[in-house]
Amino acid sequence: MNKLAVIALGMTLSPTISSLSQTTGGDANRVRSETGGRSWGFDMSAIDKSIRPGDNFFLYANGNYIRNLTIPADKTSTGLLGIMDDQSEAKLHQLMEAELLHPSGTPDEDKVLNFYKAFMNQERIEALGTGPLKSDFDRVRAIRSKAEMSQFMGTTTKTFGASIIRTEVVPDSRDTTHEVLELSQSGLGLPGREFYLKPELAAKKDKYQDYIASILRLANWPEAERQAVSIVEFETRLAEASWGDEQERDLVKTYNPMSLEEVTKAVPGFDIRGFLKAADYGSERRFTIREKSALPVLASVFSATSLDTLKAWEAFHIADQSSGFLPQRFVDAAFEFRNHSLYGQPQIAPRWQRAISQENYRIGDALGRLYVAHYFTPKAKDQMEQLVANLKAAFHDRLERAAWMSEATRAEAIKKLDTMSVGIGYPTKWKRYDFDVSPTDLYGDAERSIAWKHREAIERLHHPVDREAWNDLVPQSSASEYESSINRITFPAANFQFPFFDPNADPAVNYGAIGVVIGHEITHGFDDEGRHTDSAGLLRDWWTAEDEQKFKVQAERLSQQYSAFEPLPGVHVNGALTLGEDLADTGGMALSLDAYHRSLGGAAAPILDGTTGDQRFFLSCAQIWAGKTREESIRRQLTNNPHPPGEQRVNGEVRNLDEWYAAFDVKPGDKLYIAPEDRVRIW
Repeated sequence: MNKLAVIALGMTLSPTISSLSQTTGGDANRVRSETGGRSWGFDMSAIDKSIRPGDNFFLYANGNYIRNLTIPADKTSTGLLGIMDDQSEAKLHQLMEAELLHPSGTPDEDKVLNFYKAFMNQERIEALGTGPLKSDFDRVRAIRSKAEMSQFMGTTTKTFGASIIRTEVVPDSRDTTHEVLELSQSGLGLPGREFYLKPELAAKKDKYQDYIASILRLANWPEAERQAVSIVEFETRLAEASWGDEQERDLVKTYNPMSLEEVTKAVPGFDIRGFLKAADYGSERRFTIREKSALPVLASVFSATSLDTLKAWEAFHIADQSSGFLPQRFVDAAFEFRNHSLYGQPQIAPRWQRAISQENYRIGDALGRLYVAHYFTPKAKDQMEQLVANLKAAFHDRLERAAWMSEATRAEAIKKLDTMSVGIGYPTKWKRYDFDVSPTDLYGDAERSIAWKHREAIERLHHPVDREAWNDLVPQSSASEYESSINRITFPAANFQFPFFDPNADPAVNYGAIGVVIGHEITHGFDDEGRHTDSAGLLRDWWTAEDEQKFKVQAERLSQQYSAFEPLPGVHVNGALTLGEDLADTGGMALSLDAYHRSLGGAAAPILDGTTGDQRFFLSCAQIWAGKTREESIRRQLTNNPHPPGEQRVNGEVRNLDEWYAAFDVKPGDKLYIAPEDRVRIW
């Protein structure tokens, strides 16, 4: 699944809900007036004129703004990109506080308030101590064989705990009208296999071992230090067997349909039937396997590992996953490793913010209904639908003009674009959370939410694919995504606020911001992953061999361009890993610029503050990524994140568009200059 995630920066809101703007425009204008911005939507004081646009366009557009930024102690980054998450969280916080005073009494809102009360009741959490862990730990201690351990791993689909095999209900890539149970590699406690295997990350691995020991000590598990060593050794063997992030991006290689008998043979030494029965999937007979060569090795590692180590491993993961719902000593230990050691964040976020983050994940639609009712207007939805229509029309024209593409491939591409569905703002069907949420049992609330998500997955498995459902996003999320299996782009309500969108801004600014985001997601349907699925989401080869080769040549050229970027001394962008996002960035910018030109209806763009329309478009593209990030967080991003850092995203995408060169008089000798014949021109 392709996804563009947006990280957020805070802003000041009015003190009461009733005084909050019901549109995105009011808040955006207030932010710009505080930062010296212009009424047309870009802060001209942010520009650093000592830098040539052709040498570093990101710093040219944002240098003065960035120079004055200080990253807050409870964040790993700050900047305009952060504005949506913090603004949305602040709005939700005010909603929580207001509803606590005036509860509405609806079932969903009761659940929202009860979870918030439970999370904020730290006195109750401290009084319970490690008591909430007892039941889950007792189940681990009772395990007497590897078969029972396999079965226990099956139960972790509906409670806290770990497994070497992950289950997910997904549309079948060869029959996207039906769901199928996908089995994939799992079991790592660090963010990726690289953290176990790369020598330059050995210090992080050592910190992880210390963290495991500290959590086991806090949870009163015996021989914490010895077990921590064994657990890291076990997970290192799992990492050695696991596929890397580049392999995981291959839609063809990660689709391997199997019968139950074939799956059973694929994981010798692991009781897969017992695992599936314990996970309530015992009646399933059709599966897909993501990492066909990895799962047998994972099963072999499991078989060769002592039961004593596996039980300690489960105890650690139960306590680690639930640490946010346990006494402060668990919270502090988890923060020190997961936030401070891995990302360089000095200080933990406020408790209310962590409460809302958990609610977004566990009962997000219930909270989303409140958000939409207060902050997302029908007018904003209409404006976005028009923007999307303009972007799709611009792409249609580009497909018609693509000289490198054969007529057969072109016809299929246009069909895919024309049938691409769009989700804007909020889902047409809201989730109903049919589980109890207690204001005094936070650990239990979290476990019940896991069990509910699992029941929902099983229900989906037994019905045709619902193409209207939002399975991953919630309205208050500032993320957007393209889902290849159903050929849909989705943009939650929280995207439609400053800095991505302002109904009062000059059109060039909106097309340079939210327009590029929309174009990005559309282009994901045709990037190196998305191009493998057709208009119905089916995994099939609809390209001619000649067209495919032409595409690959251009894609490899773009990959090499990004791999040359060096965000930190000696650390380069992995262009093979970021290729999908880079293709989407470059294509999305081209589509949105065309759509902006179409929106002018043949008229010339006005000159505002001495800037042309195209200049404002490109400046807006750069502005949305303006910010600072801690070095540790950048290192983590470059390890296994498919998105390059903001500076490299901006500089990488503009340098392949001829219009950027004309807008800013970029010439040979400038550091970002690429000769016309070497510019990537796909979409």
